Amino acid sequence: MKINKLLFTLILCVFCLSACSKETEVSGEIFVVTEGAGNYKLGLVQVAVIPEADMRKYLESSNENVVQRTAAAQARYDNIAHQLDVQHDNFNKLKTSADMRESIAESDEYLEFLTDATHKLQLELAGKGFFQNMPQGVVAAAATNADGKFALKIPKTGKYAIAARATRKVGSRTEEYYWLNWLEVNGEPKMMMLSNNNMTNLNPPEAVLKTNDIK
Repeated sequence: MKINKLLFTLILCVFCLSACSKETEVSGEIFVVTEGAGNYKLGLVQVAVIPEADMRKYLESSNENVVQRTAAAQARYDNIAHQLDVQHDNFNKLKTSADMRESIAESDEYLEFLTDATHKLQLELAGKGFFQNMPQGVVAAAATNADGKFALKIPKTGKYAIAARATRKVGSRTEEYYWLNWLEVNGEPKMMMLSNNNMTNLNPPEAVLKTNDIK
């Protein structure tokens, strides 16, 4: 009988400690799926949880700088694209094979520039500028393990921004991935998957910022 009472007391204590806890757990996984259906789990990615008020204040203060960065990237892209168009127009006026070979070589160079400019413009349109100086007042942060999984403790209630950025080497180029999504908690543990489906450039429903407006 005494054992039963002791067991009951222990269970009650565990329940009370759980109920009185001011934190809840957010866990998840970060991965990308390639066009070839390859599934890549991203390890050592920093995941930060930022209070809503701090995040909104940061977005407001950073917006002008991000718009300027994007405008500069767009101007560079437009200039290179224009130069390539001019190069193509001039090609049709050339008379000798030597001039044509030189023009083709220059066009190839412009194409490389245009590919680089396109990549950089896409990153700016995805909100890269907002990740340069993220708010320092995070309530929790963690790094993903080798399987791309993370777990952290945050206050039981409230609305927070989940921020993460990752890179992956693909051949000679480096791919960059950005996530900045809202998470609302009400006392229950939460699961959040960060993948191709909810990157910033896709403007998912839970997106903190709508990158369509970065123009």
